[in-house]
Amino acid sequence: MADGGVASSSGHDGAPLASEELFELKTIPFFGRSVSIILQNANGPCPLLAIANTLLLRNTVKLPERCLETRTVHIQQLLSVVAEHMLDANKETRLGGSVGVQGEEPLVATSPRTASELQLRTETIRQNISDAISILPKLLTGVDVNPRFSHCRAFEFTDEVAIFDLLDISLYHGWLYSPETEHAKCVSTLSYNQLVEKVIRWDVGEGRRRQKRQELQRAVEDSENQKQRYAAPMGPSEEDLSVQLSLSVLPRGEEVVVSLRVQQACQGKKDRVAEIMEELDGLKEDESFAYECRVIQDFLEATSSQLTAVGLVALQEEMKEREIGVFFRNNHFSTLFKFQGKIFLLVSDSGYADVQECAWETLSDVSGN
Repeated sequence: MADGGVASSSGHDGAPLASEELFELKTIPFFGRSVSIILQNANGPCPLLAIANTLLLRNTVKLPERCLETRTVHIQQLLSVVAEHMLDANKETRLGGSVGVQGEEPLVATSPRTASELQLRTETIRQNISDAISILPKLLTGVDVNPRFSHCRAFEFTDEVAIFDLLDISLYHGWLYSPETEHAKCVSTLSYNQLVEKVIRWDVGEGRRRQKRQELQRAVEDSENQKQRYAAPMGPSEEDLSVQLSLSVLPRGEEVVVSLRVQQACQGKKDRVAEIMEELDGLKEDESFAYECRVIQDFLEATSSQLTAVGLVALQEEMKEREIGVFFRNNHFSTLFKFQGKIFLLVSDSGYADVQECAWETLSDVSGN
């Protein structure tokens, strides 16, 4: 993805830290607390920073005191804070405890079927934790997520998406289709990657058909030229006379050979035309598939900002008041917050480090913020 960061230093005591591995802190007021948020530089790992800022605003993690004193945090320190929180938040499951729905009491096995389901669910979450811990370093270089267009929390499930689940952070997007449009028929059940694959497949087929049509046109032109060359003219030209004179002095057998060659040349052109037409017939376009791909292409172009009016409404309806989550848009991750019915994005750009009054921006327009 577009947002990436470099994490090559081991971070040993006494070793110089690369400047691109250090991130500035900025203190902002947040419901009676002073919260140190992490600012993103030009190449900062935005998934990790969005997650860390979400946890800091929730007051579920704390940065080391040394970071608060220097007003910077090292990228490996940040990764450790997130990893430790993930393990702590899922400690009961890792140690063999039962699993319950967030905010509810753990499940109790009251029947063999329930016990079996409980065991399977527990083992699945343990595996997810193990997988998530192993891929946490990918947060340093950016992660790929694959949104679906039916819901603002719909993403293809991957190990990367599991990280958000295990941290109890809702991952949102606002790239939804309007149910009243033709787009709904073609994109409602597919993910972004599936849409792109369809369009590419259609485009490749179009390219092959275009190439064959060009070959057919050339073959037809060659065939016509061949016919005109050996057709009887209205009056003999100088070239025709020379050909006739040459034929007249040839022995009878050789004249027959020349005539056969002319016929074979013309027949060869006709055969090539027929061959290309047969190939074109095999590449005949599926009209329903072509229509679907044109609609998909129109949807992707019309919603290139990856935020729609329908998506904005869905975000406002789905998010709880004062909920803090992560927002995905155009390969970028931001910290998202709902307050008094409005949606806000945390301003974490390092360019605003000294602008204390600028902490949040309203997400209210599909073309901008």
